Amino acid sequence: MATQLRIPDYIDTVPLHDAIGAEVRGINLTKPLEEPTQQMLRELIGEYSILLIRDQDISEEQQFSYARSFGPIAERMKPASAKQAAEQESKRSKHFDPNNKMQMISNKRDEDGKLIGALGDGEMWFHTDKCYLQKPYHVSFLYPTALPTTGGHTMFASLYRAYDLIPKKLKETLQGRKVLQVYDYGKEGKPDLANKSLDDVLHYWQPLFLKNPFSGKIAVYVSRLMSAKIEGMGDDESRRVLDEICDIIEDKSNFYEHTWKIGDIIGWDNYSTLHARTDWPRQQERTFRRCLTQGDRLY
Repeated sequence: MATQLRIPDYIDTVPLHDAIGAEVRGINLTKPLEEPTQQMLRELIGEYSILLIRDQDISEEQQFSYARSFGPIAERMKPASAKQAAEQESKRSKHFDPNNKMQMISNKRDEDGKLIGALGDGEMWFHTDKCYLQKPYHVSFLYPTALPTTGGHTMFASLYRAYDLIPKKLKETLQGRKVLQVYDYGKEGKPDLANKSLDDVLHYWQPLFLKNPFSGKIAVYVSRLMSAKIEGMGDDESRRVLDEICDIIEDKSNFYEHTWKIGDIIGWDNYSTLHARTDWPRQQERTFRRCLTQGDRLY
């Protein structure tokens, strides 16, 4: 399919992995992109799920400009409850700006010892951004401003290929069903709703099999970190089936692991990929700028 895309002669695409991803060469994000180039990028991300562009020295506004090629910039997410809002507020640096659509992902702390950004230190399980909203965010963009000397890699898994690898009988059983996506502000661990109300967590029932608006291809919209239950199944059966699907998604043959360099920017389609991160030395700073585009309701 990639050979059918309308790619100008001055643009080169280099696959990053057999399952997912492409590096796009010949684009300078310090300059506005013309609409044909933007359309090409939408087609490319629909095909490859993640796009890497290297050697970019860009401002926040230039990052926003690139992101707008894929859709309107998303607003910052609101907590599910007043309790969660209060917990977040107590941990925030005084430098935090809730109205800035550009989010800091960082383990750096301010002079009061509070994190200047989100997600702090440590590894994070495979997940997809904002799948628990009625209108999930569509494309995410990460741009590093400080990196550790080792670790802190990002892994991207293909939900297209995982869908293709689901056994036929199971795929038939799951056709047309929804999956409950939840977010309980954790970086590791399966969703556990036994001792809490759904009213206290962000959640939404989404299609388990999702047709991608950029490509028309089908992906399985599931992650171990955020998918809690399958429609029409009991808790035990849901967990068994979700674990089976996640084992397919997280197989080493199905993901690309990116070692970041300053100047890299990666955009990924949250409807067709999961991402995770590896650990790094806690005393070393790891900071990124992140913005996302707003998606539509998926059914």
